[in-house]
Amino acid sequence: MAAMGKRVVRAGRSWLAYCDFLESTDSEADYPILLEKLKNESAPAVDINRAVGAWRFSYVWFFRQSFPFPMVEQSSWYVGEPKYETAADLQPGKDPYLDRICGMLMDNDPMYGPAESRSSELETLESREIGKRIAFMTQCG
Repeated sequence: MAAMGKRVVRAGRSWLAYCDFLESTDSEADYPILLEKLKNESAPAVDINRAVGAWRFSYVWFFRQSFPFPMVEQSSWYVGEPKYETAADLQPGKDPYLDRICGMLMDNDPMYGPAESRSSELETLESREIGKRIAFMTQCG
């Protein structure tokens, strides 16, 4: 719903706590207060900034958060079988994917390189195209 520009309430502790496209509360006592506040607040039916944030989050979640790791084969998402033969296969320099993961976990290497700067034209185009998608989906639904 957030990707459609709609308000979404997140209640309780969560790794989504700091997503600015969600309305959030960590407290059970504050939940009804937040709902009442949102009910009484006038807000646009569709908030394009909320939608853009949700689309960006979704892109990272589905396309950038996983790293290839060919040293383990997965026949199912919950089953992993080692593809390496010996502990020597796990030594630094033997597998670039393992080296990258170890660097992130052990040496605090960044997960990603620095973000590319985005032009205002690109941001305007992104918002316009997401807006078109929302309009199309609204007509269909």
